[in-house]
Order: sequence, then structure tokens, then C-alpha cells
Amino acid sequence: MNSWRIKSVVYSAAFRFFPFSLIRAREHANLQRLFAAIDPHPTDVIDIGSGVGGGLFWDTSTIYTTCVDSALFMIRRLSPETFRIVAAAGLLPLRPRSQRVMTAVGLLEYLPNQESFIAEASRILKIEGYLLLTVAPKGLWSLLRNALGNRIYPVRLKQWDEVMKRCGFTALHRDRSLMQHQMLYRFVQSASKTNPPGEG
Repeated sequence: MNSWRIKSVVYSAAFRFFPFSLIRAREHANLQRLFAAIDPHPTDVIDIGSGVGGGLFWDTSTIYTTCVDSALFMIRRLSPETFRIVAAAGLLPLRPRSQRVMTAVGLLEYLPNQESFIAEASRILKIEGYLLLTVAPKGLWSLLRNALGNRIYPVRLKQWDEVMKRCGFTALHRDRSLMQHQMLYRFVQSASKTNPPGEG
């Protein structure tokens, strides 16, 4: 059995019980506050690394939602209200400057090359578009998760800020919970970047 098949079952079960249920509730509350800061309020969102939908903290019946994940078995378990795409996070089948709001919740901590995803997000987002994401910071919890065999890639926040700035993003808001930081960015395109093909 694929390791993510096992993990998805374990995670779904664990977050129903204390203390993980409280951790998930805090994460979602923080994400909802950051989501509410997006102006104007989104009418459509693309979520990268959707898994089985545990990170979808908005009402998918009122906000048109596109879910992207590399695992077909996870995509199949998502709500039929969502439009679903099977694709890798670092190679998304989307046009340049085609999306205004992108989310990536619980994704980056599993990517060894996180900057490649951020560069891909900067290709796809419209200028002044929003990216809401989470990262795992270096610290005791991340060490414990790795020690338990759950391979993750935590970040140093100062270096992370440099990555985001280099890729053309400016930080708007951030929050934190026990195991992750939640961050809202706007894509402003740095002066060193050039327009993608087809953009004037």
C-alpha cells in the first residue's frame, strides 16, 4: 500500500481526538482570519496539495474551488462540489497569470524543494494575487515529527522570508499554531522579474 494511503487514514483519525482536534481547530481559525483579509473576498480559489480536503476551511458550495493533488486516490475522495486536477505541485498545468487566490495548506513541509513551488506560484498568480500557505518552523515539534518517521522539511523563518521576497511576494499577515505558521502573501512581482509570455 502507498505510504500516503496509510498516512491519510491515520491523520484523518488522529485529528478527531484530543489534542490533535484542538490543534486542527486553532489552525483553521487562524487560516479563516487570514482568508478574510483577502480583498475583495474570493469567488474562486485554487488549492494545491488538497489531499482529502482537510485543509479546505471555506465553504466550497459558495466559492468555486479547484483542488490539485498528485495522488489520484486522494483526489477521488474530495467533495464533488470541487473541480479536481491530478498534478505535481512543482509542475502545475495552469496558464501564467491565471489565478487570483491560491492556497497551500499542509503542503510545503513535505516538499524538499519548496522554492520551486513558490516560483511556480509566482508564474500562475495574477499581479496583486494572493497566496495563503503554511510552513513548519524548525523546532521541537518538527524534530519530533521527523523522529517518528514523518519526513518533513521545516524552515527558518528569516530564510523563508528571503525566499518569498526573491520570488516576488510581500507578506501581509501571519499567525501560528503549535506545529505550523500560517501566512498570507500578495504577489507584487519584483523589479528583476520579467513578464511571462503573452503578457504585455
